[in-house]
Amino acid sequence: MASTIGEYKSVITWNTGYIEVRKENRVIYTAVLRNLAVGMYRILNSLQEASRGLVGMRLALTACDDWTAYVEPKITGVGWLVDYGLRTVVGARCLDGLCVLAQRCVSQNISYIDHRNYDGPLISAALGFGLADF
Repeated sequence: MASTIGEYKSVITWNTGYIEVRKENRVIYTAVLRNLAVGMYRILNSLQEASRGLVGMRLALTACDDWTAYVEPKITGVGWLVDYGLRTVVGARCLDGLCVLAQRCVSQNISYIDHRNYDGPLISAALGFGLADF
């Protein structure tokens, strides 16, 4: 089945759970989804978020050490930090505002996206940013 989501086209093979997302006739993302309904929900959320510009919940960086960052509001969860300064999507594990990062540090201009609702690699590909994940 093929469908169009804004400027993106997706091809889904229902019997295998394989999905391919294209932008301007170029494949930007492929995956085999174990739970197709949950996967499609995350993919649609991610494409909608990426097409609207600034993604996720805006955070204020209060301090950044080697592989950790302190952010406000004090979030807890697993997800990705979208770093507009470095143009990358960084894997993050956060507990009460302390985030362990998949790269050494992040810039001041960041947003947080939760892994339950969004697909970090897809957002990275849709924005044209690099990806640093665990």
